[in-house]
Amino acid sequence: MHSLGLQLVKKKARSLRLRKTDLIVLQDEKAKRLLYRDAALLCGLSEADADAAATCKQRGDCRQDEDSTDCKVCEKYWEIMSKCNALDYDDQVLFACRVLEADPDLLALYQSRASHLLVDEYQDINAAQFRMIELLSRTSRDGLFVVGDDAQSIYGFRGADPGLILHFETDFPGAATPPLSHSRRCHKAIVDDAVKILQIYYPHNLGT
Repeated sequence: MHSLGLQLVKKKARSLRLRKTDLIVLQDEKAKRLLYRDAALLCGLSEADADAAATCKQRGDCRQDEDSTDCKVCEKYWEIMSKCNALDYDDQVLFACRVLEADPDLLALYQSRASHLLVDEYQDINAAQFRMIELLSRTSRDGLFVVGDDAQSIYGFRGADPGLILHFETDFPGAATPPLSHSRRCHKAIVDDAVKILQIYYPHNLGT
């Protein structure tokens, strides 16, 4: 998903204050935190505000509210990043969504390429990734196939929202959501122990 996002960003780099050539994807978390700190300080805010903004953006639910402290920090962060011709790992998807929403012709092209779309580990997506999936599948809902298990969601610390899989039928009305009732991944003893844990924490899910 991030690779596709970067592909889309490069197509419209200038609209994002970036250049296609020598575009950097920053994956150093320490450097990212320092840049967020600098962005917050330039806005007259604190390091705590920097951490809050970084956490907010990681969820991918960016609404660009000019009155929001988080948004002010992010805008300054993106300004700094653009001067370095860089974006971070999460921005690949976030910026790709903005590109698709701003260019109907490009959106239609990629929708035609995604008439059959498979998403694995759906419980680990964040709001921006959901936004991309929804955009790409909008004209071919019958071709969208996702696999996931909310009980296996372990990436909340990096913005994943297991609520998205729980609300799948609401987000995509008419979708069929058959359970996978048999596991061929684990030995029976492992499955039996897992059921014991589910009986404690997810009793309402058993038998469905």
